Amino acid sequence: MDKISSKRLFAEGLLIVFSVLFALFISQLVETNKVKKQTRQAIERIDQEIDQNNRHMDRWIEKHTRLKNRLDSLVAGHLDDVMNEFKNQKYFDLGILMQGEALVDALIVETAWKTAESTNIMSHFDYDTVEEFTTIYGIQDIIMKQTLSKILDIVFSRETLDLDNLEATLYQLNQLMFELNGQESVLSGMYKRRIHSRNK
Repeated sequence: MDKISSKRLFAEGLLIVFSVLFALFISQLVETNKVKKQTRQAIERIDQEIDQNNRHMDRWIEKHTRLKNRLDSLVAGHLDDVMNEFKNQKYFDLGILMQGEALVDALIVETAWKTAESTNIMSHFDYDTVEEFTTIYGIQDIIMKQTLSKILDIVFSRETLDLDNLEATLYQLNQLMFELNGQESVLSGMYKRRIHSRNK
C-alpha cells in the first residue's frame, strides 16, 4: 500500500504542477494577445492622428506660403497699397497681412502619441516605428512650441503695435515664416512617407 500511495501522491503532485504551469501558460498567452491588440490599436490611433495632422498641414503650407510670398513682396518694397493700409491703422493689424485668414486654423495634435507614451505601450512598438514617430512628433513639437510661438510673440509684442517698427516687424516675420515654411515642408514629407509606407 505504501508504494501505491507514493505513486498516487506523486501522480497527483505532478498533475497539480502541470495544471499550475498550464494555467500560467494560458494566462501569459492571454496577456500577450492583449498587449499585441493594444499595440495595434495604439499604432492605428497614431496613424489616424497623422492622417488628420497631414490634412491640416496641407492647408497650413498653402496658407503660410501665400503669407511668406506676401511678406517677401512687402519687405522688397512692393505692395505699396498694403503698406499704406498698415500705416492708416493705429497699430499693427495681422488681419491685413493674413488677408482676413487665421494664422493657425486647426491644431496639429499629439494626443494619441502622448497616450501611447504615458501608458508605456510604446515599449512594445518595434524600433523603426518608435524612431519614425519620435521624429515626426519631435518636428511637430518644434513647429507648435517654438516657431509658431516666436511668430505669435512678435505679433503680440508691444513693439510690434508701434507702427514706427513696421518694417522691422515685417522683416522678422518674414524670416520666421521662411523657417516655418521649411519645417512644415519637412513634416509634411514625413507624414506622407508614413502614410505611404503603411498603405503598402
